[in-house]
Amino acid sequence: MVIKIPTGSIRFVNVGEDAKNSAKDLKRYVKRRQWDACNEYGFLSAGQGLVYSRQLRKLEKGDIIAAFITGAGYVGIGELVKEAVPIREFVFNGYAMQQLSLNADILNGKISNQNYVKELPYLKENLFMNADNEKTEWVVGINWLKTVNRSNANWVSNIGLFSNRNVQCLMSGQLDTLGFLEESFGIEFDI
Repeated sequence: MVIKIPTGSIRFVNVGEDAKNSAKDLKRYVKRRQWDACNEYGFLSAGQGLVYSRQLRKLEKGDIIAAFITGAGYVGIGELVKEAVPIREFVFNGYAMQQLSLNADILNGKISNQNYVKELPYLKENLFMNADNEKTEWVVGINWLKTVNRSNANWVSNIGLFSNRNVQCLMSGQLDTLGFLEESFGIEFDI
């Protein structure tokens, strides 16, 4: 598969799954973002603070996304098809937030839980935490072109592959990593 790339638009995006060591800090360990949900429902998200959501809001329609899970590797290549909106405005698999069976105390950030959304079985209610305030999660729509599950993430240690702790960043100049992604996902970037 050949993927045409507009100039400078291959973006590294951190899926933002909770790191394994965050289990030590139970306030942070909420398993909010899950790759299975992102893959199934065609999205990526960031939020729970403006420093995170602002980064996601810089992505533009047509950007090519290389989705990365810290501690695992690259799990997907996709095209951004819907620019960032607050989670309360995003439609997941035909469902707007108002149509979902969600606890109101999650929406205003008063509680957290590990429950899955009844109508969307891969999605956790915690993703909607703070949906009614400035800490809201922001969501971009992704058309996934190639994906793998978390256990098959593409990564090889100690060969200089690119990764970053930011929510997103340009991958310009990361030729070795782009070549690795082409080989791992069976694609070709037409830059």
